Amino acid sequence: MTLVEEQKAVEHFDLGAGYPISKEFQEWAQSTPLKTLPEMIRSTVDQYGECNYLGHRVGDEFKFRTYNEVYQDIVFFASALLGIGCQVGDRVANFSPNCLEWPVVDFGSTHVGCVHVPMYATLSPSELAYIVRDCEAKVLFVYTEEQLQKVLSVENELPALKHIITSVATANKASSKQLWSWSEFLQYGRVHLSRHQGRIEEIVDSLLPSDVASIIYTSGTSGDPKGVMLMHGNFCSQVISLKDEVQMTHTDLHLSFLPVAHVFERIFLYLVSYVGASVGFAQGLITVLQDMQVLRPTTFTSVPALYAKIYERSTSHMTGLKRKPFNWAMKVGRSYNANKRLGKVDRAGKILHAITRKMLFSDLYKRSGGRIRFFISGGAPLPADVCQFFLDIGFVLREGYGLTETAPVLSLNPGQAMRPGSVGKIIRGVEVTIAPDGEILARGPNIMRGYFKQPEMTREAIDAEGWFHTGDVGYMDEGYLIITDRKKNLLILSNGKNVAPTQIENAICQSDWISKAVLVGNNRICVGAIIVPNFEKLEAWAEKQKLGCANMAELVQHPAVQELICDEINKGCAPFSPYEKVKRFCISPRDFSFAMGELTPTQKVKRREVEKNFAAEIEKMYA
Repeated sequence: MTLVEEQKAVEHFDLGAGYPISKEFQEWAQSTPLKTLPEMIRSTVDQYGECNYLGHRVGDEFKFRTYNEVYQDIVFFASALLGIGCQVGDRVANFSPNCLEWPVVDFGSTHVGCVHVPMYATLSPSELAYIVRDCEAKVLFVYTEEQLQKVLSVENELPALKHIITSVATANKASSKQLWSWSEFLQYGRVHLSRHQGRIEEIVDSLLPSDVASIIYTSGTSGDPKGVMLMHGNFCSQVISLKDEVQMTHTDLHLSFLPVAHVFERIFLYLVSYVGASVGFAQGLITVLQDMQVLRPTTFTSVPALYAKIYERSTSHMTGLKRKPFNWAMKVGRSYNANKRLGKVDRAGKILHAITRKMLFSDLYKRSGGRIRFFISGGAPLPADVCQFFLDIGFVLREGYGLTETAPVLSLNPGQAMRPGSVGKIIRGVEVTIAPDGEILARGPNIMRGYFKQPEMTREAIDAEGWFHTGDVGYMDEGYLIITDRKKNLLILSNGKNVAPTQIENAICQSDWISKAVLVGNNRICVGAIIVPNFEKLEAWAEKQKLGCANMAELVQHPAVQELICDEINKGCAPFSPYEKVKRFCISPRDFSFAMGELTPTQKVKRREVEKNFAAEIEKMYA
């Protein structure tokens, strides 16, 4: 076949062939003007080409690239993929942190019908190898020297992988794969663009909303990660709904802190790209507050852990004489928000609220850059008191809920009527119902195509009527969704009682002395708990008490510490039934660890790994 014949014969390839497409998705696809990711970014470039798009911190400022500059690289990347023989449906894996190259790999891959497979930059070589091998990636992008070495250490386990593209120097690097530097790959695409331009246009025009755009591997709180196939239409339906929900415009500036490999942050990158806004990539957890001051963003998304840390740091010094004005400020804030929801805020109320914020929390406003329109929390439950604190001091903190399989957002708290303790109201275009056993079911154009190479598992997750079974248990209350637990988390005691641990754990963690809690007790006589204390607070207290312990392992076993934590557990368990209360506990001398397999990259606790790593302590607890 000649090159001209090849360009004309754009054969449609459906990676999700054999996986049914729901009626809801088909109806949406027929009615929407936005069908694919390449259409989305092209439309934005046409309208906002000279505007800032992607930025990263250089010294004491953020340097930005425009939509036109980034899109040029997207086309070069797409051209290079065609040049090395990539076909529609081939997988392009991405093993990198948040960086300017990330969206280029993403959009560049979809411009030639390839499927983008993002991975967390912190994966171990074995975890990386599992995903690249399972998805049969042909091309892999890596960003750092450390990540490249991980890939090279397992490259012999990756038979389908042919090309590695890296941002580090490739000189003197030995590999059985074709190694490209980032600049070499883009230059190759630029040189051959005239040859491939027509092919790119034909592929983009041939893409369907039902085509798989990305495979995202779940973090795997139990068992091996599963490859979630998300279609172009899944993502497009989300950005259309979220644009109205959060009212983001081209004037917004988003600080991206969470890994864009996670679908929660990724959908906000797409939302930015849809409305023509700008996004700056934070350098990391340690510098995120500095990045916030430098960038002065208007929007920010994070998992609850960061908000909880800000809450703790902001309130830990509010003791003694400072406690009364702090409590007064919280009362003023709560009254102001209640009146605001009712539309009854008067001028005096506004002035009083502004005074309290300036008196006690001006430093916090400065550290956030002073321009934040809203924070959004997702990925894990947000403690109600943390949410209430942000609201009382005048920040908009909106908790939402979703899963990788739902692309991801199912619900979000309204900006003017937030309800701490809930995950908000169901967003437009999505259906949610509660099954007889309490499980949350979802349906709509945002539901995944299925699990890659796992049709049976897909049929277990999505029933014949198109309902996706989330595995979460909850209920609706006046339009707000309340999540109580995961179905698989339920503990069944030896007396037959069922205990839902998440609400109890959250209640226990309301204590300033307790950082994390994992309930155990399956087939045991009573509920037990593994407690991770607030080490910083505990050490300061122990020093004042002159307990004289040599290390943390000795400190957590001290009778005074055991009594302190026991009292805090009892306070947290007070509202629950007797059989739900924690009767046994052990205090861990260390935090749960990603390296030990106890946390996912998004800081969710892997219960099975915690129970396995603390097996000896649990046995001793019940001895």
